[in-house]
Amino acid sequence: MGQCAVAAPGKGLPHEGCPFSSPVGTAPAGPGEKRPPGADPMTPGAPMRGQAGFSLLEVLVAFSILALSLGVLLQIFSTGLRGVSLSSDYTRAVLLAESKLAAAGREGPVASSGGEGVEDETYHWSVSVRPYGGAGGGTVVPYEVNVEVWWNEGERERRVQLTSVRLEVQESR
Repeated sequence: MGQCAVAAPGKGLPHEGCPFSSPVGTAPAGPGEKRPPGADPMTPGAPMRGQAGFSLLEVLVAFSILALSLGVLLQIFSTGLRGVSLSSDYTRAVLLAESKLAAAGREGPVASSGGEGVEDETYHWSVSVRPYGGAGGGTVVPYEVNVEVWWNEGERERRVQLTSVRLEVQESR
């Protein structure tokens, strides 16, 4: 016990209720609060009451979970972007095939509408025309028009094919 500054004259002993009567190096306890032995806040490694915090292990586990979650989210995002890009490529290929299919027979006879070419240095196309089945012989002759569009995506070749039947009116001879 420490010495009381307001102790009885000449004795220097602590008395009950003296605020200076706690052991040296400890703060006096508040009303109704008792300190456990060795709970000196100035002593390293002493237990501290009321202090909240995370241990190093808890922080490392939290960062590991965060890193794994972010990795999964970035993978999902990347896959989604790849899907959007592929969908865009297919959409452009189908639009090109539809335009070539619609043009068949517009600028001349359907039978001479075949051909091939390259669009935007990426999409290769081919139009082939042949008589449809065994039908024909009248004033209206059906033709099968096949349009194929292909392009390379990395090492893979992607392909779209549209087929339709066009009718051509034969002029009377």
